[in-house]
Amino acid sequence: MKKIIFALLISFLATPAYASDEVEDINFDYFIVPTEYQIKLVGMYMRIQDHFHKYEVDPKLNIHYGPSFDSPVVQSINENYKHSSSFFGIKNTTLVYFNEKETNWYESRMSSLEGWYNDAWLKNNCVVNTKSTCGFASARAPHPHYYHMIGSDNKSASNWMKWIAHHETVHGFQKELGLMKDNLKMNCWILEGQANALSLASFIENNEIEEIRDGQIKNTLNIIPDLFKMSNSDFVRTFKNIENDRMSCLQKGVGYYIGMMIIEYMYIKYDVQVVHEMLLSIANGNSFDGASRAYFKVSQDDLYSNAFNYIVESLKQIP
Repeated sequence: MKKIIFALLISFLATPAYASDEVEDINFDYFIVPTEYQIKLVGMYMRIQDHFHKYEVDPKLNIHYGPSFDSPVVQSINENYKHSSSFFGIKNTTLVYFNEKETNWYESRMSSLEGWYNDAWLKNNCVVNTKSTCGFASARAPHPHYYHMIGSDNKSASNWMKWIAHHETVHGFQKELGLMKDNLKMNCWILEGQANALSLASFIENNEIEEIRDGQIKNTLNIIPDLFKMSNSDFVRTFKNIENDRMSCLQKGVGYYIGMMIIEYMYIKYDVQVVHEMLLSIANGNSFDGASRAYFKVSQDDLYSNAFNYIVESLKQIP
């Protein structure tokens, strides 16, 4: 039922307003009233969509396949890359696909395309086997390059696999915005949290976004089991202790789960463009606290504290 309410709300908010005489003819007894939280969340997605509308382009996809790669899932994934690239204004995208037997080919192909090779994501964030799928966005090439390992047993594209295309495309947008000049200097949780938050806005036409979002944020309690027992100051202290740990961000999911909800709070509370200017200020050398004070008029600690209230609210929505 919750998913149905969410889908109806998306459709309702995406529909042009009715004329007043038409509204009078609607029998509202048949409508399920959405919660204040659902209105807030979907409203954020709609504002993000409205912001990015001006960026829309007709993207070009340059696709490379491993020599034995033969997976039926790529057509759907490529369609999602085309949609998300158009949404985020990415004009030129390179995609590289390989299976679990082609890691050596991947090394050679990435080296020839970019002049370097990265296998850290395969070792730290991917289980290379016939059933798995994982991706990596490279920030060093002149335009976005995305690499996907798709196990040979994958015969259909799950919503999760389609959504990954949108997540990775956000990293391309971050690169073009200037947030990934050196992604080791920009805090990992910001990059991954924003990629999760914005990707759901471009994927919102698919009614499974709530399932994907819930599947992500419910893991927060695996990272901070006592979160519901925490005070705001407890959370601020705990998060500041782990936010700079890149491995916690990537392997434990701090960036993907907690980071996403903090970024969501920022997009709900502040204008989309102001959030981007604030993040760009950090990429250009400002501290998070300095950027938060300059653009949001609150300290870093106060921002985290306010976001904690939203995090608790979000987690309580999950069945």
